[in-house]
Amino acid sequence: MEVILIDKFYGYCPGLKTSIELANNLAKKALSEKCMIYCDVPLAHNAEVTSRLHKRGVVLVENISTIQPYNDYFLVSAHGASKKRQEELGARGFKVVDGVCPRVKSVQDRAIKDMIDGYEIIIFGKPDHAEVVGINESINNQALIIKKIEDAVDIKLSKKTSLISQTTYPEDKFDELFQILKTNNPQIEIIQRKTTCPIVVSRVNKILEYIEDNAIDKVIVVGSPTSSNTKLIAAKVQKTTPARMIADARSIRKEDIKGFTKVLVVSGTSAPPEVVEKVANKIKTMV
Repeated sequence: MEVILIDKFYGYCPGLKTSIELANNLAKKALSEKCMIYCDVPLAHNAEVTSRLHKRGVVLVENISTIQPYNDYFLVSAHGASKKRQEELGARGFKVVDGVCPRVKSVQDRAIKDMIDGYEIIIFGKPDHAEVVGINESINNQALIIKKIEDAVDIKLSKKTSLISQTTYPEDKFDELFQILKTNNPQIEIIQRKTTCPIVVSRVNKILEYIEDNAIDKVIVVGSPTSSNTKLIAAKVQKTTPARMIADARSIRKEDIKGFTKVLVVSGTSAPPEVVEKVANKIKTMV
């Protein structure tokens, strides 16, 4: 059996890589200043990343309002937070450090501009996802949030509308949502903003192309079950090729690879590269 691991198919996206580097540098600074670093959502949807950052002094708390800062830092995750919320945290005494992914920040800016221009804002995404919460907070929580395609069927719009997607939501589903809204609201101007992350889209497309061109008969997708982009990759692959999503090397089983000749190991954009490499190496020992 051949086990294939290719650089462009695994590892952090640039936005998250920058955020993690920022967190590591901030940890050194906080240590020298004898203060704490807090965040209220994981910097990345990956347990390994969260654990590593915790060991370096980045403390994840469920409710930041319970913390009384003493010259402590608040690290905004790559998923973002509104400017208003960052200002409120600063007013409470936190030294706010912005680790927002540039792509997410651009989506927030787009939503703000469209709201100012008089558009109703619809966000296609998970209502409780930090990225969606941050975008909605940026426009005073005025967005209509649609989690599933089925939820759009009965929506009737009353004014021009800007349609925005959570950056890690499926692009094809976003297109389908747009068509449903257009069909059901033919007299309304609806603009579909291209807010899906191009890094995620590119990785998915290149993986699918490689699978087809190289007769891959099994794919192992490494990443957290809470990671939207990892689940997206796994779902896309499973449409054409047997695949299994796992968190790390401890999760791989002999029956996952038994009977296959070419196994491709890939990952979501929040899985640490070395974790993916351990998965590939473990599979090689199981052959």
